[in-house]
Amino acid sequence: MLNSSREHARRAGERGQAALMVTFGTVFLFGVLGLVMDVGYGYYIKQVAQASADSAALAGAMMAQSSGATCGTTSLCQADTACAADPVNPPVTNFDAACLYAKVNGFSTTANRRTIISAGTDRPPSNSGVTTSYWLTSTATQDMPLSFLRVLGFNTATITAQATGGIVPSVGAGGCIWVLDKTLNSAFNEGGSGHVQANCGIFVNSVSTSALNVQGSAILNVSAMKVVGGAILSNNATVSPIPITGASAVDDPFAKLPAPSFGGCDYMNAQPHGTVTLSPGVYCGGIKVSAGSTITFESGLYVLNGGGMMVSSNNATLTGSGVTFYNTSSGYTFGSIAITGGATVDLSAPRSGTYKGVLFFQDRSITSSATNSIGGGANQTYTGSLYMPTGSLNYVGGSQTNALTTVLIVNNLNISGDAYLQRDETGDLTGIPQTVVALVQ
Repeated sequence: MLNSSREHARRAGERGQAALMVTFGTVFLFGVLGLVMDVGYGYYIKQVAQASADSAALAGAMMAQSSGATCGTTSLCQADTACAADPVNPPVTNFDAACLYAKVNGFSTTANRRTIISAGTDRPPSNSGVTTSYWLTSTATQDMPLSFLRVLGFNTATITAQATGGIVPSVGAGGCIWVLDKTLNSAFNEGGSGHVQANCGIFVNSVSTSALNVQGSAILNVSAMKVVGGAILSNNATVSPIPITGASAVDDPFAKLPAPSFGGCDYMNAQPHGTVTLSPGVYCGGIKVSAGSTITFESGLYVLNGGGMMVSSNNATLTGSGVTFYNTSSGYTFGSIAITGGATVDLSAPRSGTYKGVLFFQDRSITSSATNSIGGGANQTYTGSLYMPTGSLNYVGGSQTNALTTVLIVNNLNISGDAYLQRDETGDLTGIPQTVVALVQ
């Protein structure tokens, strides 16, 4: 009888322990389930918040860039400012733009959601290692009620995402001459008595000890010179500032620009004479301008499929706005661009579209020894980029008083005569902006 009572008590104790274990196990199981569900939902909220913060930071910085990035009534510079539930639309300030983009990208201001904007100049507090001309930080926060994790005593979690958009120098900031050959002696060469001045810089990628060569009584006065190899300054040459040698190579600023696609010939061996207006198209055999001719190029793309362009007459006139000349060869013998110094020229590149700022574009696959020659002279104006990444260019220049918004991007360059180049502050004329907006945090 006694043994039976003891057995009954033992079994009751085991049932109690089992019930206790089941209870604890159930709580643990629900805790794990709650953790999985709440963490998963929290991750989703974090992604939404980050996308909102990124878009707000970029939108605010872009509007600041378009208005000059100067602290004022449009580009605000102030500490933490909360976005309203209904941001101003259309935006008046760049904070309005940031808040509007935050809302459009899924982060409206509500009782448990908020977006805080702050902005200023120089170094952003969120990333003191980068210098900007302007920065804007967006911080998105949401108080997320928890569900199953309440079993473990956790009621809410705070999700935060932050992004900073900054106005930073572009890859081509400050430059107007790129010499891309990596090994050539005198890849940049200036001789004679020419005077080159520019409020922009020169980049020379050649590793040669004579990569940059200025000789004779030539004068070279630019904002900066960076040379991978060395520089030779001979005779009475005057150079300012002193070139920075041993510099890092720079990238081709148009490396990602796609080459134009084209079909059959629209024109064959064009030799316009007299007063003629030419239309965009494929010019097989190129264009040769006759003496005394006045040629007007309509806006658009001119594909020179073989033959190049030759203007050898001193009394020829060329004009064209919004034009791009693509020099290539497919089934025809390649020809260079050769424009004599005595011609009157006024050509400008497109200000929008794929080939924004590109006036001449030599096919990258062309490695012909034919040298391009731009005669220059006081009566010649080229507005845009002369992009000849695998081509040689003899650039005679223009004058010391007529500043040209011209960028030279070539394999190697020889300059003689006078040349006066100026920086393209907006990038609209040459396709190379001085600044870009990017996420810096």
